[in-house]
Amino acid sequence: MKRFFIGLGITIAAVFAVVIFFLVTTDFDDYKEDIEVALSEATGRDFQIDGSFDLQVFPPSIVAENINYANADWGSDGAMLTLGHFSAKVDGGSLFGGPIRITDLQLRDVNLVLEENESGEVNWTVRQDELSQLPVQVQTQDEIPVVLERANIENVIVASRRAGAEDMTYTIESLTVITNDENYMEAEGSGAIGAETVALAGEFGPVENFNSGNNLHASLTASLSELEVAGRLSKVDGVLSVDMTTSALGKLGTIAGADNLPPGAASVKGEVLLGETSVGLIDMRVTTSLANLTTTLNAEFEDKRLVLDPFSIQLDESDLTGDLTIGTGESILLAGSLTSGLLDITPYIDGEEEADTAADEGSGGLLFSDE
Repeated sequence: MKRFFIGLGITIAAVFAVVIFFLVTTDFDDYKEDIEVALSEATGRDFQIDGSFDLQVFPPSIVAENINYANADWGSDGAMLTLGHFSAKVDGGSLFGGPIRITDLQLRDVNLVLEENESGEVNWTVRQDELSQLPVQVQTQDEIPVVLERANIENVIVASRRAGAEDMTYTIESLTVITNDENYMEAEGSGAIGAETVALAGEFGPVENFNSGNNLHASLTASLSELEVAGRLSKVDGVLSVDMTTSALGKLGTIAGADNLPPGAASVKGEVLLGETSVGLIDMRVTTSLANLTTTLNAEFEDKRLVLDPFSIQLDESDLTGDLTIGTGESILLAGSLTSGLLDITPYIDGEEEADTAADEGSGGLLFSDE
C-alpha cells in the first residue's frame, strides 16, 4: 500500500510537471487569429490584433498591441476602438487564495468613440444572444475581490457624439494608480474636458471594501482651468458624509448642467442617508461667499414628496426658517410653517421700479393656493 501511494504521488507530480512545461513553452500567439475570428463572428464587427499578442500562464501576464474594433454600421467612424498597447501582470499565487492582485497594468494610445444616433441606439452595446455564440463562456463572480497594485494610463481620448447635442472630447494625458501599504488606492493624473485642462489627485479605500461599497473613504483635489474642488467623502452603513469646497460654484454648476448659480466660492457639509426608495439630507450646510448665503437643512425625498424639516436660510441680513413640504404630483403643493425676522429680496430683483422692503415675522400653514 505504501508503494502504491508513492507511485501515485510520482505520477501526479509527473503529470503536473508536463502541464507546467506545456503552458510555459506554448506560444499562445498562434491563437491570435482564432481569437480575432471568434470575437468578430460573435459581435458582428471586425476585431483585429495587428500587433504582438503574448499570453503567459506562468507567471500570468498578457500583452496586446494595435487592437482595432469596428464601429456600428451607422457610426460616423470606421473604428469604435483603437488601442496601441495593453499589458497586465497578475500575482499567480493570488489566483488560488485571493484577492486577485494585478501587480502591473499598462494602457496607452487609446481612441474610443461613443455614439448615440437619432433612434437612441448606442454603439457600445452588443446583444446577449450574439455574445452567447462565443465558443468559450466566462462565468464571473461579483464577490471575487481584485486589487490593482499599480497602473499607468497614457494618451486616452474618448469622443462622445450624440444626435442633437454638441460633440465632447475627454482626454487622459496621464494617470497613475498605486495601492499603498494601508490598502488605499492613490491616484494622480492630468487631462482635459474639451478645451479645459484637468488635474486631479486623490486617495480611495480601503480596497477590500470596494465590492461591498460600504465603509469607504475618499479624499480628492481637482482643478478644471480656474475651477478648484477639494474635500472628503465617506460612506459608512449607508450614510454618505460630505465635506466639499469649490472655488467657483457657477462654473461647477455649468459643468453639471445647472446654470445661473452664483459664481463665487461655496462649501457643502453634511450627511446623505441613502435608502432603497428615498434620499435624506441630515444637517446639510451650504455656504456661498458671493451672496453671503448659508443654508442648513434636514430633508427627505420619497414618493414625489420633498420634506424640509427643519430648514434655515440666511441671506445677508434676511433670514427664513421653518418646515416645508413640497408635493410634485399632478399639481405642485406647498405647505408648512415659516418664520422670518427680516425678509428683504429687493437687492436681488431686477426691474425699473424699486420694490418695498419686507420685514415681517410670523408663521402659517398653506403658503399658496391655486387661486
